Amino acid sequence: MDHIQCTSCNKQIVPRLWHYRRWFLPSLHHMRTQFLCPFCGVVFYERGGKLTGTGKFVLGFIALCLVYMFLGLFASIRH
Repeated sequence: MDHIQCTSCNKQIVPRLWHYRRWFLPSLHHMRTQFLCPFCGVVFYERGGKLTGTGKFVLGFIALCLVYMFLGLFASIRH
């Protein structure tokens, strides 16, 4: 198994994986994975967590509603 050197404690380690989802609307994001040092707990990097297809649709719908509301607001100010 390949080992890497921890930048914090300088030990040769095999990173531990920590999987988690966001607590707010977890079905809109993919699961995130953190790569941790098992001795000192430093996070080397994190993968995942991007929006799912449903999340992109919901975000696009909210953006469309906001644009529609602002256009209505500007139209009512001009008249």
